[in-house]
Amino acid sequence: MCRSTVYAWFFDHAETVSERNLERIKALGGGIAVQHRMAYQGEYFVSRYGAEAANQTPPVKRMLQMGLPVGAGTDATRVASYNPWVSLYWLVSGKTVAACRSIPKPSA
Repeated sequence: MCRSTVYAWFFDHAETVSERNLERIKALGGGIAVQHRMAYQGEYFVSRYGAEAANQTPPVKRMLQMGLPVGAGTDATRVASYNPWVSLYWLVSGKTVAACRSIPKPSA
């Protein structure tokens, strides 16, 4: 028997989502679709919110630890490139396209 779960809703981007809101999303059965806007706008985010906030943006590791459904994408051509390698580079390295580290280096 194949078991599947259908998620009725999700948040897109979630760069500034708080721990409290992650708990609420989980309790309500939602998920999060992370887009790679920070790969292109990480420097701006750091100047607006500070480096400490950027270190938690978005908190993908925490989302996964909580068991939240997390998807990753490119946001097509609306705000960035549709090239999936840019998104993967940012998610793995934490660096923007200008090589600024916008999220902490992933731990092994």
